[in-house]
Amino acid sequence: MRTTFLSLPLLIWLALLVMMLVRFAIMFGTGPLHDEAYYWSWSQELDFGYYDQPFLTGWLLAPFVALLGDGAWVMRAVATLLIFAATAFLALTVNALSGPPKAQNAQQELQGQKGRSGVEGSGSAALSGFLLLAFTSPVLWSVGLFYVHDTVMVCFLSLGLWLGVEALKRDKGLSSRPWWIMAGLALALAFSAKVSAALWIMALGLSVAVHPQSRPHLRAAGPWLGAGLPLAAFLLFLTWNALNGWVTFRHVGGEHLVPDTSTPASDRFLRFGLVVLATPLFSGLTAIVLVVLGAVRRFRALLHNPGVFALVVFTLLPLLIFFGLSGLRDVYLNWLIPSCLGLLVLSCCLWIGPIRRWHVITSLPSAMLALALLLPIAFRQPWFMPSNARDMLGWEASIEKLMEYRDVAYPGYEIVGNYYHLAAQTSFHQGTVRPSVGLDPRPHQFNLYHWPDDKARAPLLVLTPSLDEGMEALSGVFCSVTPLSPWPVNHREGRIALPYLFAIHNPSEKPDCG
Repeated sequence: MRTTFLSLPLLIWLALLVMMLVRFAIMFGTGPLHDEAYYWSWSQELDFGYYDQPFLTGWLLAPFVALLGDGAWVMRAVATLLIFAATAFLALTVNALSGPPKAQNAQQELQGQKGRSGVEGSGSAALSGFLLLAFTSPVLWSVGLFYVHDTVMVCFLSLGLWLGVEALKRDKGLSSRPWWIMAGLALALAFSAKVSAALWIMALGLSVAVHPQSRPHLRAAGPWLGAGLPLAAFLLFLTWNALNGWVTFRHVGGEHLVPDTSTPASDRFLRFGLVVLATPLFSGLTAIVLVVLGAVRRFRALLHNPGVFALVVFTLLPLLIFFGLSGLRDVYLNWLIPSCLGLLVLSCCLWIGPIRRWHVITSLPSAMLALALLLPIAFRQPWFMPSNARDMLGWEASIEKLMEYRDVAYPGYEIVGNYYHLAAQTSFHQGTVRPSVGLDPRPHQFNLYHWPDDKARAPLLVLTPSLDEGMEALSGVFCSVTPLSPWPVNHREGRIALPYLFAIHNPSEKPDCG
């Protein structure tokens, strides 16, 4: 029986409906994550680079904010558009890998061939399988829920993957050149969103260089023209860092690449196990089962197809790097997202026949995991939410009360934060970007912002993580530091955060206060 989009099980359509309702509840019912507020500040201070990452996350958001305003829903709407586009690009990749190379189409038609080259299985079955996995996989729903640099990177990596596969299917001459150039542009934009995209870009390049059917493409200009565009993006990133004290290199190298020797070996092993186990849960158990079965049954055919080989290297090489890195220091699960999406696509290329009951059953654990993570956020229940998601609640009301308090007790004072999440929330909810102040154990973009000339000497109300941290951070820079009181951030009578409020009456004073 031919499997089509409309023949998907009712359960999968129900999963899509529930996920969309959850998405809209989160989009319109919560404030920004600290990270979203942080990237909003980038859209207000456009530059060719930022402390943590290259420039695209801020630049892409800027026109939407300028047109629609500063609401958190604007950022979530952009994230939704990006992840829907990424899903479409991944579906196009599945379709491209399920069909024969373009150069073979005419010959196959003349010879009356009905089979497909390289990948076994029906294109319609592969696409239906992809929809099943896309609707139930936590990775697609989680990455596109919030406006962060991962969302932007995934969209353009997915586009670059599809265009690269299409280029490999065409002949080695002029017909493939536009595809290589478009693929290079998409990958350049992916790198311009997040530095780690370089891993997947290099993996694609390596796959072309080592596969015997792909190497002839390198004799033409197309792949080299395409490769020049990510290189240009890297040179722009390099130039900005050279002009700004190599801040991104110090951030990435110091926080993510230096081995953590203080952590016991048992903890590092558990950390490695968590990363390994998270991959099948993020991708969906169905995807993992199909990949394993397909690799065992059709390994040679899998590697024979240059497009599928590129997908295998794209997926597995960065994944193996992160597996190894997890034994040395923390690896954040969001780093795995492009490879998890690659596993989804790879599993669909191995899909044969209609959707069966076991496909649906093995997809349910991943769908339930996604709902377990997202439903508490949608219903705004902080005690059941992941800890790093609670900052979407309570901050707007808390900052509004602080502004009212400032207007009465400390008129003319600027409200700022000393740590990045506090600086992000105070800036976002005031609608204006202000630098962080004081000593900061973890530097960030707010350290690079500058005060407007008319605000440079204004007295300050400063939110800090705690009384002790605030005293240490502020007294090393300013003389007139006055602790005021805790400033609670509450939601439904529950405590979200408890920063401490300080007053700095004369910011121009020097630390030698004697």
